[in-house]
Amino acid sequence: MNGYKIWRSATILGMLRNPAYKGQAAFGKSRKVERRGKSKQRVKISVRNTDEDSWIYIPVPKIVDEGLFNKVQKQLDENRKRARMQRGKETSLLQSLVACQNCDSAYSSVHHRSGEKTHSYYRCGGTICITDGEKKCNNKLVRADMLETAIWEEVKSVLKNPEMIKKEYQRRISENKNELLDERFARRESQLKQSIKELINDYYIQ
Repeated sequence: MNGYKIWRSATILGMLRNPAYKGQAAFGKSRKVERRGKSKQRVKISVRNTDEDSWIYIPVPKIVDEGLFNKVQKQLDENRKRARMQRGKETSLLQSLVACQNCDSAYSSVHHRSGEKTHSYYRCGGTICITDGEKKCNNKLVRADMLETAIWEEVKSVLKNPEMIKKEYQRRISENKNELLDERFARRESQLKQSIKELINDYYIQ
């Protein structure tokens, strides 16, 4: 078998994001844009991604179930949102695992040095100025030691209560089953509508 022995992460991500695997090949996912350099006579071509609303879908044989594909998309979005971005040598226990209650952005760690001491905090990602200089959140910094201690105490209380873990596990299983049932009903409904449409067309043709 020809090809690389090790696949790049970008290649795998492209496969996981490709709707063709669930039976819908998409066209128009990117477009070429002309850019003029410093010399007006020289034109550069760059490729930019387009919005999914403008994609054109064509039915193709599916490889994976649509429900599984959609779950993967949700997980990828969650991974991206909670990505553990390690900057520098100093790391933090809850890096990007805590979400802001105000704007739902992930918290990242920041470290301030005062002489020989280093003070660690968690900062909401929404408090960082974006390109237009605006912030979407005004939550203050949280001391890392206080937050980590509070989280650890909560974890210990949960571990001491196996029944709570069991109930939460059963609840999540039940939710997943309901999602699968809804998807199956939706597919069946679509198939029935298509069958009725074909019957009506056959009736008028006769």
